[in-house]
Amino acid sequence: MTTYKGLNMRFTTFLKRQFSCLLILLMFTTQLFALTSQQRQQVGKIWSRSFYQQADTFYDPIIEDYVLRLLNDLSPNAKLFSRDIHVILVDDTNLNAFSVIGNVIGVNKGLFYDLNHSDQLYGILAHELAHVGQNHLIRSVEENKNKSTIMLASILAAILISPESSELSTALLVTSQGLLQSQALAFSREMEVEADRVGIDMLKHSNVNPTGMYDVFLKLQAGSLGYNMPGEYLMTHPLTINRLSDMRPRTINQNEIQTPIGKNLEFQWIKARLGQPTSIKQLDDCLKENQNAPSKCWQQQYKIHSNNILLSTIYAESLIAQKDQSGIELLKLQLKINPNNLMIMSQLMLGYIEFEQYSLAVKLLQQLPDHRNPQFHQIAISVAIQANNSFLQAKHQFLQLWHSGHAQEAMAYVDRIVLLNEFDLATKNRLRAFYQQYVNVQGAAN
Repeated sequence: MTTYKGLNMRFTTFLKRQFSCLLILLMFTTQLFALTSQQRQQVGKIWSRSFYQQADTFYDPIIEDYVLRLLNDLSPNAKLFSRDIHVILVDDTNLNAFSVIGNVIGVNKGLFYDLNHSDQLYGILAHELAHVGQNHLIRSVEENKNKSTIMLASILAAILISPESSELSTALLVTSQGLLQSQALAFSREMEVEADRVGIDMLKHSNVNPTGMYDVFLKLQAGSLGYNMPGEYLMTHPLTINRLSDMRPRTINQNEIQTPIGKNLEFQWIKARLGQPTSIKQLDDCLKENQNAPSKCWQQQYKIHSNNILLSTIYAESLIAQKDQSGIELLKLQLKINPNNLMIMSQLMLGYIEFEQYSLAVKLLQQLPDHRNPQFHQIAISVAIQANNSFLQAKHQFLQLWHSGHAQEAMAYVDRIVLLNEFDLATKNRLRAFYQQYVNVQGAAN
């Protein structure tokens, strides 16, 4: 994990706790480097479910699609075991990102607040992919397998102590984590520098200007993002100024590498959609003057860039927010041109919900693949209830529980549905068949 800006204390403590749990899980796993791609994916899924259970995340098909496309641009040069990447969107306005074994990449909403150019976002994502591709988490575990078993037992005890003993749990966790982290700091510093270097090479081979990565840390070093620089010994990554010294000769004179301008335009449009200033003055001025009717501003952009799918989707979204049915028609047209595009399908489903056309929303819902974000399933449950579709309601209730880290409750829910008279026999049989197939694929132990 790389922290680019100080998170609020509650989230920082939670994230450290999550990574401690994952480290302990892997410490008891032998032959870590021999883990198959499927096993790595399973570890990532386990961790994701725990994260979704406790963290503030959000569901946004437009941002998710954009981040995933940037990651897919980089992934061929990232030495990943699999190209299957899962993006977690964290509802936090601080600038931060993290990566976990199994190709799980977490990004804060704050990336679109504090960064100015898509190359900077590419730089952060390349750094995180480098952590995964270089097996940094596994290497950390292997390095720490020789640490005291007493220390490990202390961490485990802190995690298992009940919430009623939260003060004791916190004290044990802080003490034992501090010991463990202090012994591993030197290795962490090496890994952060390695992630920078590998990330820069990844950017170059992906035809993305690596100066963006340098720009991010230059801003951090200058304090323009409010970065508070503590002593180097207490950091889990190098001081920003030291990393800059290593990055600079690797990123200067790279102007011959020009990232496609469309990616940065999309980055600016997402910033504007989130209410942040952009490099497009005309759009910023228009949105300030038309706060109650932003579709006018998005229409101006659409007239210039009508072939851009992301912009078309944002424009349609703004029309739907103003109860303009033409937004639905625009999304239907885009879906006809770009069949099976998940971003368009998801936004069209949300549009149908806005207009209370639940039967049409259900048709799209049935075509969308399973999503790990429990908020997606919460939306699906509401749609199913409104459409009086008992099977979809039960299915997504199960998935909502499962993906939010309540696997046992999810299985108990299915058992309860089968035994009670809430649903008809056909629904029960479909739910039982879905449940058995799903758990067999996912692994009941997860």
